[in-house]
Amino acid sequence: AHQEQLSDQLASGADTSELVCACVNTLASLAKDSTIQAEVVRQHGALEVLAQLASGVSGGDVSVQARREQELEAAVWALGYLGGIGTVLQAMSRAPSSHGALRAGLDVVAELASQCMSPHEVSVLPEVLGALLRLLAQMTASGPAIRFRKNCVAAICSTVIGLALHADPGQVQELDRAVLGLLEVQTQELVEDIDIDIAKMTLESLGRLILVRPTWHQHLRNCNAEAIFSQRIRSSRAHRRLLKYAFWASAALAGLPFVCHELHLQLRSQDTVDAAFCAIIDILDDDLEGDWVLRESERCDQQVVPSVLRLVAEAMDGFLADTVLQSRGCHCIGLLVTLAPPGAMLPEAITAVFTAARRHPKSSCVVRDACFAFHALLEWQLSCEGVGGAGDECSTLPDTRGTGAIDALLRDGGVEVIARQALADHASAANSDLMEEAVMVLCALAGVGEALCVLVDAGPGVVRTVGVKAICEFFRRQPRLLQEQAVHVPTVVAMASESIEDEALQQHAALLIGLCTAPC
Repeated sequence: AHQEQLSDQLASGADTSELVCACVNTLASLAKDSTIQAEVVRQHGALEVLAQLASGVSGGDVSVQARREQELEAAVWALGYLGGIGTVLQAMSRAPSSHGALRAGLDVVAELASQCMSPHEVSVLPEVLGALLRLLAQMTASGPAIRFRKNCVAAICSTVIGLALHADPGQVQELDRAVLGLLEVQTQELVEDIDIDIAKMTLESLGRLILVRPTWHQHLRNCNAEAIFSQRIRSSRAHRRLLKYAFWASAALAGLPFVCHELHLQLRSQDTVDAAFCAIIDILDDDLEGDWVLRESERCDQQVVPSVLRLVAEAMDGFLADTVLQSRGCHCIGLLVTLAPPGAMLPEAITAVFTAARRHPKSSCVVRDACFAFHALLEWQLSCEGVGGAGDECSTLPDTRGTGAIDALLRDGGVEVIARQALADHASAANSDLMEEAVMVLCALAGVGEALCVLVDAGPGVVRTVGVKAICEFFRRQPRLLQEQAVHVPTVVAMASESIEDEALQQHAALLIGLCTAPC
C-alpha cells in the first residue's frame, strides 16, 4: 500500500514530501527488520520506484528543492537496505549535485559495508572503495562537498573492514591503497575538530583490521605502523579521547610490551596513564566482552610481570586524588598479579592498592577494584602454596618460597577491616561486584565461617544475597577448600529461611548447601 501511494505521488507531482518520506522510511524499515520482508518489497517493484525517486533534484524554488533533497536522501537509505551498496553507488552517480544523496549514500555505506557477507555483496566492495577514494581526493582538494569528508572517511573505514574479512594484503589494489591512506592519516596534523574525529575513526579501523585477520596484523607491522602509532600518541596528548584510540590500536598491534613502554615514557601525563591502564585491562581481562577486547594481543613474559606491577604502582602514585586512575590501577594490579611467578615479591603493588582503598573508602569503583586486587593477591597465593588450617579451614599456609608473607601482610594491613567496611558502606544492588569481591576476600583471608558471620550480622537484604553467591563462587575457584564445610549448612539454612521471598538467595543457598554437603 505504501509503495502504491509512493508511485501515485511521484506520477502526479503533488507536493507531499512528508508522505513520500514516511512511505520510503517504512520500506527501509521493512527491509532492515527481515530479509523475507525485503524480498517481498523488492518483488513488488520497490527498487524501480526508489531509483526513480533518487534520480535527482531539479526545478522549483529553494523550499521545493530542499523537500526534494529530503526525499532523495530517504530513497538512498531505502535503496541501501533493499538493493545493497551497489544500488547506492548508482544513486549517488545519478545525482552528483545532490548533497542529500551524497550524505545519505556515504552514511549507508558506512553502516552496511563492514557487514557484507554474501559473495555478490563482497564482489561490489572493491568498486565502491575505489569510488570512495576518488571522492575523498576531490573533497580534500576543494569544493562544497568537503564538508562531507568525515562521512566519506567513515564509509572508507567500513568498506576496508568488509573487504579485509575476505582478502589478504596484495589481493585487492584498492584495499591496499586505502589501508596505506588510513596509516597516512595518523601522520597528519590535528588542525580542526574534524581532523581529530577522522584520526579516531581511522585508528579504530586499523585496530579492527589487526584483529580480523592475522595477515593484516603482519602487514601493518611491515608498514611501520608501530612507529606511526607511537607518533600519534605523542601528538594526541591534548586530546584525551584520541589518545585512548591510539593506545588501543597500538595494543592491538604490539601488545602489552608497547603499552608499558609508552607508559614508562609518560608517567606524569594523567591522560596517558588512563589510556595505558585501559589498554592493559582490554588485553588482560578475560571476563570482558565486546568489540574492544584484546585478549589475543601479546602479553608479557612471566618474569617481567613484577616490573610491570611496579610501573603501574608508580603511575598510580602520581595521581592519588584521581579516583578513576586509582580504580583502574587497582584493576590492572588484580589482573597482573595472577600472571606473576611464584615467590615474587610485590610490595609496591600491594602498597598502591592499600593507598587507594584507604584514601577513597567512599568511592565504590575504587573500593570494588581494590577488593578485586586483594582477592587476586590471595588467590595467587593459594595457587602458589598449599592450603590448610592456619587459624581457619580456609586460611593459607606460609611456606619457604616467600609468597606466604602476602597473607600476613594483607591481614596486618587491615584488609579484613576494609572488606567489612566496604559491605557496610556500599550495600546496594548497584554494587554487587564490589560486594562479591569483598566477601571472597573475607573467605580467603578469614575463612568461610567468618564471612558467613558477617552476612548474618548484615541481616536480610542484598548483602546476604550477593554474599552467599560470592561464597559459591569462592568454592568454585578453590574446590580444594570444600572439605568439612557441612558445619556451615545450618547458618545458610537459617539465613535462607528468613528471606523466603528472595528467589535469588534461595537459589544461591541451595547451591552452597549442595557444595558443602557433597562427598569429597
